[in-house]
Parts: sequence; C-alpha cells; structure tokens
Amino acid sequence: MLKVNVGVSRKLSKDYNSTGFSLNLEGEICAKLDDPEGIIERVREYYDLAEEALQDQIRRYQELEAQADRETDDPSARPQARHPSSNGNGQQASENRSGFSKPTRENGHHSGSAKGQTEPITPKQVDYIHHLTKRHGLTGKQLESRVVTHVGRPCSIDHLSKAEAGQLIEGLVGGRSHAD
Repeated sequence: MLKVNVGVSRKLSKDYNSTGFSLNLEGEICAKLDDPEGIIERVREYYDLAEEALQDQIRRYQELEAQADRETDDPSARPQARHPSSNGNGQQASENRSGFSKPTRENGHHSGSAKGQTEPITPKQVDYIHHLTKRHGLTGKQLESRVVTHVGRPCSIDHLSKAEAGQLIEGLVGGRSHAD
C-alpha cells in the first residue's frame, strides 16, 4: 500500500475582497512500484475527487453569498433606524452609537457634522460575522469577548459601527480558529 496526500486550493476575488478555499485529501492506493502509470492514475483519481469536493464547497459558498446579496437588496430586509423620535421642530432625533441623540433632517442626513460619527454596521457585515462565528464554533459569550478584544468596548454586534465591524471581521478571519 502506498499513502497519498493531495491538496487543492482556489482564491476567489470580488469587489477587492478575496476568499480562499483549500482541501487536503489523504488515502492509500493499491499499486505496485513497478507500475508508475497505475500509481499516477490512482493519484489523479484522488485529485479529481478533491477538485470535485472543493468545487462543491465553492458553489455552496457562492449560493450563500448570492442569497445574502438578495436579502440585503430587499428594502424590507434592511434594518430600521433605532429608536427614532420627533424633537418637535420638523427633525428626527436618531440615536448614535454612544447612546446620545443627534438631530437629523427629514431626508435622513445629519445636520452638521460631529467628529467621530460613523456609519452603522451593514447587513452583509452582520451576516459575515455570524458565518465566522459558526465556522469558529464560538458561543455568544466568546463572541462578546472577541468584540471587546478587537473593538475595545463591550457591545452587541448590532451596535457596532461599520469600521468596528471591519476590525472584528479582520480579527475573526486572521485569528485563532477556536474560542479563547
């Protein structure tokens, strides 16, 4: 018996972001050393099997991405503003990430500019954080710990800014695969 180990990998790029996929397959082949063509054929079979499994994983990932894109493009699936209330002068008060209210015009644009104001987390970022949390097998408490580690403050992911979500994602993608 000969032992064979084959590996295949792909890198997909979209919108200046890339996602890597890899698969390693190990097994034994029944072939004699005096039959190099037979050995090569058996190794090819392992590569074909690994390639097929990798393509299946890429297809599943792309289907999930397409579904997330469709849900994000659906206006009814978008999150609504948090705690809007009227302030009596034709404007709405919207709560920023620190919990303080800041006036907004009826068209939704902030009146004036406040230093440190950031965009809220996007639905795609929320979906991706949930995906990474599942992939790494993190519990809710462990995710909360990661938020504090990468963002510097305790909060739910729904209350992260777009930039903070990016920091958390980078930490989860580049971080350890198992909980702390």
